[in-house]
Formats: sequence, C-alpha cells, structure tokens
Amino acid sequence: TLASVLEKKRLPDGSAWPMPVLLQLPQKHPSPGRSVLTCSPGETVALSYQQKIKALLTVEESFNFELDKLAQGWFGTAIQEHPGVARLFEGSTSFIAGKVMLLEEALSERQPFELDPIQARQVFEHRRWQRVVGFHTRNVPHRAHEYLQFTALAEQQCDGIFIHPVTGPKKTGDFSGEINLRAYDLLIDEVYPPNSAVLGSFLSYPRYAGPREAVFTAICRQNFGCSHFIVGRDHTGVGEFYSPDDSKRLFEEIGDLGIKPVFFEEVYYCRRCQDHVQSCDHGAEDIQRISGSHAREMFGQGEAPPDWYMREQVSQLILSELSQETEVFSS
Repeated sequence: TLASVLEKKRLPDGSAWPMPVLLQLPQKHPSPGRSVLTCSPGETVALSYQQKIKALLTVEESFNFELDKLAQGWFGTAIQEHPGVARLFEGSTSFIAGKVMLLEEALSERQPFELDPIQARQVFEHRRWQRVVGFHTRNVPHRAHEYLQFTALAEQQCDGIFIHPVTGPKKTGDFSGEINLRAYDLLIDEVYPPNSAVLGSFLSYPRYAGPREAVFTAICRQNFGCSHFIVGRDHTGVGEFYSPDDSKRLFEEIGDLGIKPVFFEEVYYCRRCQDHVQSCDHGAEDIQRISGSHAREMFGQGEAPPDWYMREQVSQLILSELSQETEVFSS
C-alpha cells in the first residue's frame, strides 16, 4: 500500500490517495531501561492522548522503511530544513498498522467546533446547503483569504463556505489552532453575511507536503460533504520547496475526486485599484503582497497589519492575546 501511494498516488484498489498516513514508532522506548520499541503482529498497542489511553490498536503488520526514500517519495526532498521531513526523522524506521478500537474520544477545548463528517453534513443539510466550498488554512484570516472564500462562493454559485482550519501540532512560529478558531469565529459573527459560513476544527496536522497534501486535504473535505474546494497558490507548501503551480498539475494528473478544485492565482492589494485582485494593469510599485508569514512578523513586533491586510477585529484580538501572554504561536 505504501509503495502504491508513493509511486502512483493511489491505493492498491485504484482510489486516489496521494499521501501516506503512518503510525511510526519512536526511536527510543518510552519506558526507562528499554532501548528499542518493537511491536509484532497480534500484539495490542495502547494509543494515548495527554497521558490517557483513548484507543487500542491490534497490530496486523509491522515493517521497516528507509526514511530517506520515504521522505523523497512523500515530500520530494530529504532535506531536514523541510518541517515535514524533520518530523519524520524524529522517529524510527519502524512502522505498524492494524485495526483501531476507539475507547474514548479525545475531546479538547475546541469541542464546539469539532464536527465529524456526519455532523458537518447534518449542519449543511439543516442550512439547506447543497453546494459547499471548503477552505483549508493554518493561518488566521486576512483579506486575501476573504477574497478567496467569497469569490469562490459567488463564481461557483455555492450556498456556503465551510471554513476548516487545521488545528493539530504545527511547526514553531505558526499561528496556534486556538487563535485561528477564535479569529474566524469573531469574523463570522461580526463581519460575514448571515448564513454564509460554518466553522469547524480540522483535527489533523500540517505535513507541509505541498501538492500531495493539497489533494489529500481536498479528499478530506469531500468526506465532510463539500462539493468544491479552494486551492490557492502554493497550497499547503512551505518555503521554496514547491512551485506555485505544482498543486494544480497534480489535481489534473489525478483526475476526478468527487469534489471540484477552485484554483486561484496570488491575491494582492493594488493601491491604484484600491481593491484585492489576482491581476490588474497597474505596475509592481502599486502591488501590496499579503502573506501569513509577514503577518506573524508584524505581530511578533507588536504591530497591527493595516486594514487592507487584515481586519481590525482580527488584529486587535491577536494583539490583545499577545499582551496577555496567551499562546498565539506554536512552539
């Protein structure tokens, strides 16, 4: 299965599946005095969250895989400056797989937003939404995000937007899942038109795997009931590891996923147009670029981004949380 996913971006039955989901064993045994953790088929392994056992896994398969080869196939690089590669190399070369029996759900402070696919579909049905556009993000909302969401909503004639920030562990310096949810909850309540958006917490974590992860996140949103999915330039990428058009090419290569990708070029603010656009006739001197990384830098210096960059409600929320030493950035 793993070889098929890495080489063909599909499961052995032919279903599109571009990114592996693996249970990697740690390099060291968690118990003192034992150096290596091994698991054999037939054994039962306890899966814990915050030091509480939440599920049991019956091991059906255990295998080893060379991490350099896995990283190259998954991320297109084995350089550990890539955060996904770095996370991979923190573990061992050993992996296990099997059936999981859930004992207790791992609930968190994000519980009001933790919709599972069945619940999300019920919410859409209750709102009489048949055409829903999904939006994946790991950043707090800025004006370019708003442009993407409402342009897709209008041009694709959708009934609503499912805003689904990823809230699992992120690389150091990224906005925390909690602040993302609070910022979007504020925006939907105070700014967005009534009945235009639903907010949910996506209980996963970013792999920063570029085009493979872009397709993977679209498949996930199809499972949640979305008919359309927004794909920005360099979607789910990091640094300079992927070309801005890599995701679009992979969507085209894989074909029909049961959800329609909605592609966008870079969105920027034009001072002459006094608006957010993907393209215009004005020169480079009028272009004001928008990025989550730049926003993080400004907040780190105690500065609020200008209104064309981010709404005041959101920037003031973040600055207020920073002043109270609340965890705004992942560490």
